[in-house]
Amino acid sequence: RATSLRHTQPNAGPQARRYADDVEEQPMTRTATGLDAAEVSAIEALAIAIAREAGELARAALQRQVAVEYKPDARGKDSTNDPVSEVDRAVEALVRERVADRFPSHAVIGEEVEVHPDAAAEVVWVIDPIDGTANFINGFPLFAVSIGVLHMGAPIAAAIWCAATHQIGRAHV
Repeated sequence: RATSLRHTQPNAGPQARRYADDVEEQPMTRTATGLDAAEVSAIEALAIAIAREAGELARAALQRQVAVEYKPDARGKDSTNDPVSEVDRAVEALVRERVADRFPSHAVIGEEVEVHPDAAAEVVWVIDPIDGTANFINGFPLFAVSIGVLHMGAPIAAAIWCAATHQIGRAHV
């Protein structure tokens, strides 16, 4: 049985130590969202693995010419304000495939595919396959692969691969 722990830094000020003293140790088998902690860990691990794999795909594509199209504006007119590259689509397809393989009941909302998830889906992955497409298509390594995961609308995990550092940032509940 897991237990939440109270941690303070040895050099933490009195306010931080006071807060830690006020926190009760509590049994922890479910997260605040009601999901099993092991399931949340598995979701987070998959988000990190997918972000890393998608980041490598984007990094490799940065070295070559990529096909680019432009999405129409809100009125359906041609616009050069919203580019989408073949890599955006490939990364989104990769995320959708990996999530469906591991968690078939989970839904995915992506920026490039207009598929609306089932309203009954409890867990939804929200992705921006290449967050910063304009930089990406111009060869600037100032973009990211962004993945967030929601349970019943509340965030439970996230992973972001950063092109500038090739590192993964992550968050979880």
